[in-house]
Amino acid sequence: MKGRAVALWGLVATLALASSGRAQQTCPFNTGGAVLTSDPVQVGALVPDGIPDTCFAAGPCVSQGTQPVNYDVYTLVNNNTPNPTCVTATLTAACGVQSVTEMYVAAYSPTFNPASICQNNVGSSGMTAINSQVSFSFQVPAGAQFQVVVSVPTGGQCEYTLAVTGCGAGDPQPPAPIPTLSTEGLVALLLGLAALGLRRLRHQF
Repeated sequence: MKGRAVALWGLVATLALASSGRAQQTCPFNTGGAVLTSDPVQVGALVPDGIPDTCFAAGPCVSQGTQPVNYDVYTLVNNNTPNPTCVTATLTAACGVQSVTEMYVAAYSPTFNPASICQNNVGSSGMTAINSQVSFSFQVPAGAQFQVVVSVPTGGQCEYTLAVTGCGAGDPQPPAPIPTLSTEGLVALLLGLAALGLRRLRHQF
């Protein structure tokens, strides 16, 4: 009886660890892994919009379905202080078949909830990896915990490598994007400059 109780508590501890993610990792972080059909499952999958999220432009989080989706989760902490920083996650899938075995990666802060996969979402790859690499970036407050989740929305198993950068002490940050004008804005700017030039010409004569 005692042996059964010990085995039961061991199973409970294993399931708790699996659901809460692997032990906290040092950042920056680089690892190899594999999502297996024996891994923990989330409810449904995120819908790729074809555009990887960035720290300066994050798309909406949309999930679909209630099917079980296997995943791996990694827990990290942003050690780049004192300001919020831009963290980049890069997933390289070592296998895959379109619509059969596709991989996806997303980030959450402070934690990932497999029962509600848009909760705490701070960014995702926007597209699946099929024998290819996908990358995205997201903002994390200084000193905050975050989790990176690798999943196989289509089912099946697949090996991968995962790299997370920008969250180590002193890690360089990407430059802010250069603002761009829309066509309407450019036309308005040119008309304004033309009017200013015409006014100066009138004053000269």
